[in-house]
Amino acid sequence: MRVISMIPAATEMVAVLGKVDCLVGVSHECDYPAEVRHVPKVTRCDVQHADLTSSDIDSWVSQTLKAPCTNSMSRSCGNWSRT
Repeated sequence: MRVISMIPAATEMVAVLGKVDCLVGVSHECDYPAEVRHVPKVTRCDVQHADLTSSDIDSWVSQTLKAPCTNSMSRSCGNWSRT
């Protein structure tokens, strides 16, 4: 079984069930328990750790919403991508 977890709570549940070895990808927010930190990240947040003010984040969100929509997934989990 191959699992991609998109929310931290689900990642923790997978770990509690003893199935960390089934994780092939996690979101950028999944960092607990420690054994999942090596699992490839399949999402990212461009404003996380950017040291932006609330006004800067608001501007970034507004500009991002005006941009053409794309959906891509990281290739770090295999040879697949969707755009």
